[in-house]
Amino acid sequence: AFACALAHGPLTGWRPLAQPWIALVAAAAMVPLYLGAVAQAKVWGDVVKAAFDCYLPDLVKQLGYAGPKTPAEAKALWGELNALFVYRQSVDPLKAPLAGAVPPPHDNGLAGLLKSLLGHKP
Repeated sequence: AFACALAHGPLTGWRPLAQPWIALVAAAAMVPLYLGAVAQAKVWGDVVKAAFDCYLPDLVKQLGYAGPKTPAEAKALWGELNALFVYRQSVDPLKAPLAGAVPPPHDNGLAGLLKSLLGHKP
């Protein structure tokens, strides 16, 4: 019965001249469907980026870092955090200060290090 269904099934009912037309119609339908999918993906990407940007300040606070005040500080902060998360590099406290952290002294030489170790306040 199975062999009989294979021999007389719908596969043998195809007309040889209809097959190229079906392929052309399918190929013609793929172009607008693909372009529509790409347009919808761009719209979805804008929504995701907008939601990400809305919650970025809260994320900085939850991670324990001081919020950046300028776009340059934000770029430096997220560059440091990206290096931390992706490459496991340590964070530069000058570029990504913790919330409530005391800024380091401006004298970065040996004298500044000794003053900070001995508790001398400028």
